[in-house]
Amino acid sequence: MSSMSSVPLALIKHFVHMYVHLDNGAIYSLKLGALEEVNKGGTFVTTDSGLALGIVDLLNKNTVSSVRLLGEHDLVFTIEGPETKRLTINYAAGADPLTLAANYGTKVTIIPYGPDADRVNGLKFTVTPPPPLEDVACA
Repeated sequence: MSSMSSVPLALIKHFVHMYVHLDNGAIYSLKLGALEEVNKGGTFVTTDSGLALGIVDLLNKNTVSSVRLLGEHDLVFTIEGPETKRLTINYAAGADPLTLAANYGTKVTIIPYGPDADRVNGLKFTVTPPPPLEDVACA
């Protein structure tokens, strides 16, 4: 088995791509592991602390215009506009989750993540899709 500093690969269904678009025109492609995907939502994690710190640095130190996550077959979320200004991530054990509004009423929550409660090994992205339209219409 691999060291405790990484997510066990057996949990990962497949890898997805997160694209970070900066205001200067640069685009970064980062790889996240999909733990689960349900109705355009799901749970996605970084597989090592180095990648997680790289994502935190990228988001915290640059002017971001949008962040997109593409699953195996389609778009999972897009964060853009004023929400990108709130993308500062606190990479520390026990840090408060950062919840952002994404496309079409989707919510994206980012928290430090790891198999050990006392230290951070990566980042966990929980994507909650909006309720189905028929549920909204009845409310």
